[in-house]
Amino acid sequence: PASRTLAALEEWRNGVRSFEDGCREAWELHSYFVFLDVKGDRALLDHVADRFCQLLECSPDGVGACLARTRPWAEDALKELANRGSLELLERQHTAALVQWHAAWMKRFERRGCPEDAQRGQHFWERFFENLLKCSWPDFAEAFEDFYILGPLPVDMLAQLRLHVDPKSSHQVARSTWQSLIQKHGTIWNLVGFLAAEVLSDVQSRIYRAEPLPQLKRPRPPRRTAKSATASPAACAAAEAGTGGCSQEALPEGQHARPPLESKMGVIEHEGSSSSATPVDPRLVQRPGGGRYISWDDYVADLAQKDRPWWLAPGEQWREDEADSDKEPLRVTALRMVNSVVAYTHRALVLRIISGDLAHNAPVLGRPGDAEGQAKGGSSRGSSQTNLQPALVVLANAARFGCITRFGRESDRHSLRPDVVLGEPIVSRSHFSVSFDQQSDSYQVMDAGSKWGTFTKIESGRGMALSCGDWLRAGNAEFLIRYCGGGCNCARQHAHYRLHSLRVLREQGHLARAPAPLQWGQPPLALQGRSPSQSRPPRTGGSKPREDDAESSEDDSVRDNVMQMLSGVRPRGWVSEAVHLCERGAEVRAPSRTQQSPARVARKPAEDAKVGGEASDRPAQKLKEAVLAPVSPLELDFICGPCVGQRFALCERLCTMGRGDGNTIRVSDPMLSNISRLHCIFEWEGSRWRLRDNGSTNGTWRRLSCVLDPSRPVPVPVGTSVLAGVHEFLVEEAETWHCFLPSAASAVLKAKKHSRDIF
Repeated sequence: PASRTLAALEEWRNGVRSFEDGCREAWELHSYFVFLDVKGDRALLDHVADRFCQLLECSPDGVGACLARTRPWAEDALKELANRGSLELLERQHTAALVQWHAAWMKRFERRGCPEDAQRGQHFWERFFENLLKCSWPDFAEAFEDFYILGPLPVDMLAQLRLHVDPKSSHQVARSTWQSLIQKHGTIWNLVGFLAAEVLSDVQSRIYRAEPLPQLKRPRPPRRTAKSATASPAACAAAEAGTGGCSQEALPEGQHARPPLESKMGVIEHEGSSSSATPVDPRLVQRPGGGRYISWDDYVADLAQKDRPWWLAPGEQWREDEADSDKEPLRVTALRMVNSVVAYTHRALVLRIISGDLAHNAPVLGRPGDAEGQAKGGSSRGSSQTNLQPALVVLANAARFGCITRFGRESDRHSLRPDVVLGEPIVSRSHFSVSFDQQSDSYQVMDAGSKWGTFTKIESGRGMALSCGDWLRAGNAEFLIRYCGGGCNCARQHAHYRLHSLRVLREQGHLARAPAPLQWGQPPLALQGRSPSQSRPPRTGGSKPREDDAESSEDDSVRDNVMQMLSGVRPRGWVSEAVHLCERGAEVRAPSRTQQSPARVARKPAEDAKVGGEASDRPAQKLKEAVLAPVSPLELDFICGPCVGQRFALCERLCTMGRGDGNTIRVSDPMLSNISRLHCIFEWEGSRWRLRDNGSTNGTWRRLSCVLDPSRPVPVPVGTSVLAGVHEFLVEEAETWHCFLPSAASAVLKAKKHSRDIF
């Protein structure tokens, strides 16, 4: 009996130790689970949830029910993260989780039996990005996870992959870069192992940020109001009649908006299509009607209720005193410390839907601070009809891919599905994206390599500086800037353009005669031009020059000056041929050597030889009046519309384009007259060409990228209009008193309710 008692006591002690070890392991896993939730790592959250199932010996539903009652421990873990504590524990758990995830991925990859050509990356690009030289980074990352990882990739390994395929963070992945990376490592097996080894070599920097994010000023929460019902008939009628005009952005101090040019600027109005009113583009006539009105305060309040933490019990109320107080919430403080992919911002991007089918089910959203009655009636002073336009709210953390919301057409494929579906056939499957930049705390828009393009509207007040390669649209006419005059930063393209232009001119015979070598006292061509007598090549025969030869030489000199100016060479000074003809009559010879001063006569003969020739043969210095240089040419190439295939070179300081007869470039289409009489203006300012809209009916637009080529993210200030297909959006920004932080752990636990393994 004594031995049995001792054995039972020892067994009980072992059970207590095992229970203590299990509790300690569960507590460490729970703290690490909270850390991963703040970090936004769904791949490792799913792995830790499986470890919870093994440790607690329960189903995934039971794990979710157990974690829903751990609020005190979750708040303690958030306090540790806010104080940058538990670094050793988190580093140890993170290392173990990455190693275990990599081992589990290798087993899944072996069971799948991936072919050798797929392992070497040959089949991956052709399957998702066939016939493309570049793709956007969000599309590449999702395709990589779907094809190779069979699920989400840990965010640290995903960031390491981006350093190799997109080192400049331009949101573009080139096919050549991907092929070089896969050839360097041989197979995808080695590449994933290499990424895991790079992350494991510096785990400590993956836990906390080097410098915490600065605390943002938090807007005060407004008083709660009763939720509004559907809009009144008067409001719906006002919404249908809304113009959807773009609110102009405030110009910098000292800069004023320029008024549109009238017909006195040279546009001669005639009867017919050029003098009639410009009709609205039929592709943009689908004005959306008004839907259910929601005030901005009610929208943010509903958003805060949906953002319930995962550690709350089903019947437990979420304390709003934390949101109403001036004290920063624990989750937000921890987010500023942790090296996370979750965005920290109070900003929201509001896209007013001016045209398109997307507005049919979209609510009418009020602006922050607007009273409900004012927004409905629109009769108060300062109210705008754009308040009654249906709106789509883009949040930094509301999309499946971190900080990026994708717009596109619905498709049947499993991956690369858009977050916002645009139901029209000319929209690409992945058309454009709205991204959030944490460093500048602003939203940006980028084209994802669509076929028909994404456009931003050019304002009439400020305009935009033109650069080589810009793709512009006015009505149904689209044209490219082949040469911007040398004002942009494309030095290589400028040099290539000049060489190409000179080669074409020589092939056409314009510059077949090589210019004569410069004589002593003759100014360079780029500074003063050439006189007819100096530009003629020396005659070798003894024949007497004819008058026809002199006239032909003068014509060649004029043509050479003009052609060199149009070829892209920027002259710093230029004198017309008429000035040279006047100078030739006033040309005098220098005095002889005997009439010069003693100092001039005493000069050494070697010095005379250096300057070339006798002094009596040198022309005298002539006083020439300085002439302003002409502007560098702006070359346009029309690729769509009534002027397709035509190329124009603008050399005046102010040029116009429209359907009127007096424009520098007349674009008129009798079938679709959606170009205004004076549509846009090209103006030379300083050393750059600028384009501004002249208050046209259908606007002047700039395409973000070329066909099937993703663009770089560009900022979208308030008042910018974005056009994708027939959908036009007016950009607005609003601030939320609630920092929306969707829980990645909640999404993983919800998926666990339906399956033990999401893979």
